[in-house]
Amino acid sequence: MTSNEASYLAAFGARLKEAREAAGWTQTELADRLSMTRSSVANFEAGRQHAPVAIAALCADVLLCDPGWLLSGRTLTPYPVRPALRPSELAEAVQEAEQLHRRLHDLANRLNSPTAST
Repeated sequence: MTSNEASYLAAFGARLKEAREAAGWTQTELADRLSMTRSSVANFEAGRQHAPVAIAALCADVLLCDPGWLLSGRTLTPYPVRPALRPSELAEAVQEAEQLHRRLHDLANRLNSPTAST
């Protein structure tokens, strides 16, 4: 491996780690979303292993970051474009939305009931 390749792999790995940490995920959580092993993610982040472009694009998609930034470090939108939610956080947000929906539905029913206008 040339020094340029090693430098690129190290920089890519640093950006991948930065985006993963910004998403609040562990290496294992990212690996699960990518359907790969934690050691592969660790190797990408440490610059020990080259991530094929398809994997790098998938990483950007999963982490909601700009693929250009992840690959080259040269864009205006570094990482995450919007915050990523863990599955437990997503489930919690769905529960809260369902509770709010029920409360709003109950309130609408009370406002529309015949006794509400008296």
